Formats: sequence, C-alpha cells, structure tokens
Amino acid sequence: MDVTPLTDADLNRLDDFFARRPTTYDDMPLSCADGFIAAAALSPEFVAPKEWMATLLGDDAAFADKFEANAITGIAWKRHNEILAALQSDPPTFQPLLDRDEEGWPLGEIWCEGFLMGMGLRVESWSPLLDHPQGSALMLPILALGDPEVMAEIEPRKAKRSREAGRMTALLAEVLPVLERMTRTLRDGGNLNDVAIPKSLFDAIAGQATAASKPAAPQVGRNDPCPCGSGQKYKRCCGAAP
Repeated sequence: MDVTPLTDADLNRLDDFFARRPTTYDDMPLSCADGFIAAAALSPEFVAPKEWMATLLGDDAAFADKFEANAITGIAWKRHNEILAALQSDPPTFQPLLDRDEEGWPLGEIWCEGFLMGMGLRVESWSPLLDHPQGSALMLPILALGDPEVMAEIEPRKAKRSREAGRMTALLAEVLPVLERMTRTLRDGGNLNDVAIPKSLFDAIAGQATAASKPAAPQVGRNDPCPCGSGQKYKRCCGAAP
C-alpha cells in the first residue's frame, strides 16, 4: 500500500480539479472531498476504489485527458491510503484537511458534510454503529457538523452554535482513529463492545452535548417583576444601575 504523504503540489492539483470539473455534487471543495475519501476508507462494508472514485471524481468526461485522469485518481488513492495509515499508526497521526474561516479557525462542517456523502455509498452498513451506544456517541461530532439540523438540535442557540462547532471540530482527530477501529471490527465480523473507547474522549463528547443542551438563562425584562421576590419592577430593584 502506497502511504507516501501527499505534497502541497498534489493537494493543489486535486483542489484545482474539483474547482473546474463537471461536479457529481453541487459543490465539492477539497475539504469535502477529503471527508468523502475518509468515509469510503472507513466504510463498514468494503467499497471498491473504482466505485468511490467514480462517484467522487466523475466519469472520463471530467478529465482533460488520460494523463490527468491517471494523476488525479493516483492522488485520490494516495490520500485514501494516507488516511488509513495515519489512523492506524501508534499514536494516530491523522489530521483532516479542513478549510478555515476568515480568522483562521478550522471549519469541520465542510469535511463532515463530505463524510456523510461518503457514508451514502453503503449507508445500511453504518446502521450497527449508529445503533450502538458508544458508536453513536462517536459519530455525534460528524453528524452534528455535517448536518445543520442535527447541530441545531444539540445547540438551539444560534449565537452559540459556531463555538460548539469549533469544539466538535477539535475532536475529529481523536474521534476518527477510534471510529476506524469500530468499522474495521464490523468488517471483520467482530463485536463492537470489544473496542475500547478512551473515557476522556467519551466524556468530552458527552460533556459537550450536555452543556450545549442546557437551556439559556431566562431573560428578565426591565419592567417585569424582579425575580428576587421583592415585588418591585426589575429595573427598580436588582436591575437598577449601581
């Protein structure tokens, strides 16, 4: 298996290809494609390279010529192998290819959207993982970042949502190596209960979901009765300027 790391030139060439090709999807930036490749690599049911590449890269009409076709498919296959090698190394060295916002903060949403697209290649094969308590917890950051409706359920306060997304993005590099072990267990016919999940990671995911689901403190209007029970209006009591 070729695990030669991708160079900046490789990534730029792949990025340029996605920017101009006839798209299989409406939009496929490099980060989204990276999530797709990761899902194909981790699929609980094997997906042949020819199949996931055809879905991701398009048919022959997408390429300028056979030389570009060989180059782009080679880069995509190299990234597939690089992802698996990084996830299975000890310690894991995997880092998703993430876009960044105007302030330089990584955006996990685009990567996870691609991952969910890749899950669609063998959607039924992911059911045992999603139905498993620890497996579904591991999938929470990916599902939330990749689907705005799921994120809105976890964090209903729009003003706080980007902060929660940032926390979940930071967990991806820790979640994916454990997720790889779980999907590999499914492929081998093993028991998901035998896959050890670090308690610190499980607690971090569970803690985020719990903290995000707490309702915001009720806002007291200036003319409402003061919550201290004084009988005065809030603006005349605890809300008065010091």
